[in-house]
Amino acid sequence: MTLEPISRPIYLVVRHACNVMLILQVVLICYAVFARFVLNNAPAWVEEFSLLFMVWFCLLSPAEAIKEKRHLAISILQSFLPSRAIRIVDLFNHTLILLFAVFMATEGMKLAELTLRNIMPGMGVSATWLYTAVPVSGVIIALASIERILAILSVPGENYVELECNS
Repeated sequence: MTLEPISRPIYLVVRHACNVMLILQVVLICYAVFARFVLNNAPAWVEEFSLLFMVWFCLLSPAEAIKEKRHLAISILQSFLPSRAIRIVDLFNHTLILLFAVFMATEGMKLAELTLRNIMPGMGVSATWLYTAVPVSGVIIALASIERILAILSVPGENYVELECNS
């Protein structure tokens, strides 16, 4: 069973959104430095937009890393374990990631609700836009983890050799 028809467009949007946010962050920071040191007038909204983009980028990009098997992992153990044990360790790892992602989604919703009335002064918008990144990334990371778990379970134990880190 594969979730690729559902997940592929989601990851495509996440990847492009992260690229755009990173570019905008660099442009905004350069503008802020120019405005502060050349024009002697740094607008407050630039820092808040940069913060917003940084938070969303940092919380969305792990989903892509998990999906593409590029997340941080300690893989030295895998070279000493048999294939079946590697499979068990990978299942355990991705189950923990899934549980954490569900925690992020549920508690992030509560956090976003708490900040509905808070206003980011530089932009004049609700702080919920900042904190909504937590539940959104939790859901996308959960999707990536479920995909990895299904992929692990689809391979017979004796044939399973999974290297989490691409070298």
